[in-house]
Amino acid sequence: MIWVRIAGAPPRQLYKNADALPYLTAGEAREQLLESVGVLHSSTGEETPNMTIQLRNEDGRCAHLFAYPPIGEQADVYDETGLLFTGMVKKVTLAPACTIEVQA
Repeated sequence: MIWVRIAGAPPRQLYKNADALPYLTAGEAREQLLESVGVLHSSTGEETPNMTIQLRNEDGRCAHLFAYPPIGEQADVYDETGLLFTGMVKKVTLAPACTIEVQA
């Protein structure tokens, strides 16, 4: 089980299945749009650690949520054991599958 929290106004919590709901912060926006979280690409040479997050966008909800992309906002990736990765949103691509690129 994995979920993502993106800071901003309002903060957004993105999850894949209802098993994550007990772990999400109450009072923040919650969207069941998370499709997958990519592999963490660690720092090698000049590359900065980064990760790609895929969201479902078949019904356009992702496009609506990110009409004003949260570029520069903090993005945290969690599982039931705690924080796995934290970084800043660098790019949001809106298409049938929404892609969020996060860089440490």
